[in-house]
Amino acid sequence: MVSLIILIHIVLLVIGMKSFKGDKKKRERYLFLCLILFSTYMGIAEPASLPIVPLINAVDFIFEPLGRWIEKVLEI
Repeated sequence: MVSLIILIHIVLLVIGMKSFKGDKKKRERYLFLCLILFSTYMGIAEPASLPIVPLINAVDFIFEPLGRWIEKVLEI
């Protein structure tokens, strides 16, 4: 089951990366790669007994410090 989930995500990654041809789309490629990696992890977490990390925790981890930094910059 886990290998099937990984295989499906690899196929989606290859198809998606083909659509991001060109030097101007580097950021989109990296974001797509992160999304596929997170999706793959979430797909295999339960069958492989790995800890499940909800997406909202990742958003809080990234955007809360960024938001605090922006608030400090704008206060000056």
